[in-house]
Amino acid sequence: MIYIICANPALDHLLMLEKLSLDGVNRTSFSITNAGGKGVNVARAVKTLGGEAQLLLFAGGPTGQWLLNSLKDEGIAAKNYPIQRPTRITTVLHEDAPPRHTVINEPGSPVPLAVTERFFKEFEQILRKDDYLVLSGSLPPGIPTDFYKRLLIMGKKHEVCCILDSSGIAFSQAFLFHPFMVKPNVKEAEEALGYRVSNHAEKIKAIRDFLKQGVANVVLSDGARGLLVGGDEGWWELTFHGKTVCGRFGIGSGDTLVGVLVEALSRGVPWAEALLRGASCALANTFTPGSGVFDPALAELLSRDVHVESLVSDEGSDRYGHHC
Repeated sequence: MIYIICANPALDHLLMLEKLSLDGVNRTSFSITNAGGKGVNVARAVKTLGGEAQLLLFAGGPTGQWLLNSLKDEGIAAKNYPIQRPTRITTVLHEDAPPRHTVINEPGSPVPLAVTERFFKEFEQILRKDDYLVLSGSLPPGIPTDFYKRLLIMGKKHEVCCILDSSGIAFSQAFLFHPFMVKPNVKEAEEALGYRVSNHAEKIKAIRDFLKQGVANVVLSDGARGLLVGGDEGWWELTFHGKTVCGRFGIGSGDTLVGVLVEALSRGVPWAEALLRGASCALANTFTPGSGVFDPALAELLSRDVHVESLVSDEGSDRYGHHC
């Protein structure tokens, strides 16, 4: 089973307009509201490909109920640990000219410690060997910063494959506890490691430094510049070719990558093929409004523009971490 933790869900409200007029009246050409938060987007990607996953989240109030109803309508299995305060709303403004996104994140609603402890107690009872556990997104107020650390320790105890995709203190504390995979972008890697990551050599160094600290596999993303992947399973570089590099809607692409990659790996798909599928679906996400929404048929077409190169030099000569 694939379990996905979304501690800080949101209602994503996308507003499309030609150009934002500051200090004036703006009219949208299109709007859409759907369930959001990084973990929700991961679960949506798994569901889109026909996979089975269980989403666990903390939601409350009218917006929380709206979110849960939306998940039900999408056919995404979710277990909610209710909180009193309303679930946050994330507003995304998409402008056509110039093409750009502005994201306005509300703070997450507090999660009482008693709710967190109930979650830990119940969740440990359902974990089984060889399950996949995705720890995705930021942490709301009230949840201790060692939340992901505790889940990684629990996952190791039950021989679970743990995937960490977060940022800030929660990520910096947790990646030291031997996750099977981390998926930072360049900015998140810089924050965690404390130095600039701007070129190929620095990306190699960043991956090696994560591996030295116990991470088994690192998927380092750099937007339209592609991915660099290294660890126990091998080393690859993924780049995008063709006339169209990416579309206009980038939000949720990293989550799509994680969801598709985990869904494929859970079925025994080889890493190189799983990475190709993940990158292709993430690219397809950029052509569709909404967070983590993509057309699998389009992803298949776009896979022609994704080049996967196995790195056979000394990048992979030193191995750290562990197999799942």
